Amino acid sequence: MCKVSVIVPVYNTEKYLRACLNSLAAQTLKDFEVIIVNDGSTDDSLSIAEEFAAYHSNFKLFSIENNGVSHARNYGAEMSHGDYLAFVDSDDEVEPDYCKAMYEKAVRDGNDVVICWHEWILRTFDGALQKKPMINTFREKDNFRLEDYPSFVLAVNDGPWNKLVKRELFSLVHFSEQIRYGEDHQFSVKVCCLAEQIGTVKQILYHYFRIHGDATARISPKWLDVVLNMEQLLNFLRQKRFEERFYSEVEQFCFLHMTADYNRLVEKDDNTWKLRLLFLGKTQACLRKNFPHWRKNHYYIEKKYAMPGKDARFYRRWHLQLLIIMSRFLPAAVYRQILRVDRKVMRAGRRLSRKLYPFTTNCKKCRDRKM
Repeated sequence: MCKVSVIVPVYNTEKYLRACLNSLAAQTLKDFEVIIVNDGSTDDSLSIAEEFAAYHSNFKLFSIENNGVSHARNYGAEMSHGDYLAFVDSDDEVEPDYCKAMYEKAVRDGNDVVICWHEWILRTFDGALQKKPMINTFREKDNFRLEDYPSFVLAVNDGPWNKLVKRELFSLVHFSEQIRYGEDHQFSVKVCCLAEQIGTVKQILYHYFRIHGDATARISPKWLDVVLNMEQLLNFLRQKRFEERFYSEVEQFCFLHMTADYNRLVEKDDNTWKLRLLFLGKTQACLRKNFPHWRKNHYYIEKKYAMPGKDARFYRRWHLQLLIIMSRFLPAAVYRQILRVDRKVMRAGRRLSRKLYPFTTNCKKCRDRKM
């Protein structure tokens, strides 16, 4: 056994893998291991991983057939021996105290999950790096339980990479291997709901890199996995009776994650208009089925935890359908002008609606009366 096992799934990241593994080799924690899972890479990633595994005795390499990042993470966790598990993406980097700071916090305060601050770094086409610190909403809390702060359900970020998870807790929750897109969403919520105590480290220890125009930004059939993702999460929460405790938060969480890509639905792309209509129909059907009154959720009305620039998610279904169909047939210049005017009108309507129908109560009885 060791203190911490860091699982690194690798698939065709030869450009960034060396920097990632170097940051892990520089960790100040003495007793830890790095489990590298080569998920069927076809580039030079395997030889880089072999180089590190040969030079560092605490680096262990496993090669498997390509089955996706969730399978690689689950496999790496199964092969590991640490009291706590951490997950690092192979194109990201961590600070030297990444393992030590979170491990010491977990042991000192008896945390099942420890979350550190992180920053997003966008790699642009010209090679420049744009940094954006992502400091958690619960940054002022050293230790907490979700039961005491229900709104924190909405603040749990998607990825597992800035979290240290106790092994016993991971044995109850694995990554869903049926999902190709947004698979991190349900894992993060599940472990935080099950944790008896969550701790935070108020340092930016993780650097999450994204490439401008990467695959996750393009419309594709895997987007439909978001519905299966939310269905699996809801089934888990119902089985564990968490949905009753966090009904408003879970309702808003599902809305935010299923509509997170709605702003891209109104973009003009003649080749994907049928897929966009299908995605819209399935996500709206899932919301109506599980949360028939989701538009009356007080978080939704107050636009809590809404991200700037995500106006399209607040459209009615028929409105989005009309815009998608128009994007298919209208010239690009004409459609852009219509979209620009449409967004101005919608924002003005939302401001007027908030003035006419203020609703900020978190009282369940009042919320039920509103429904």
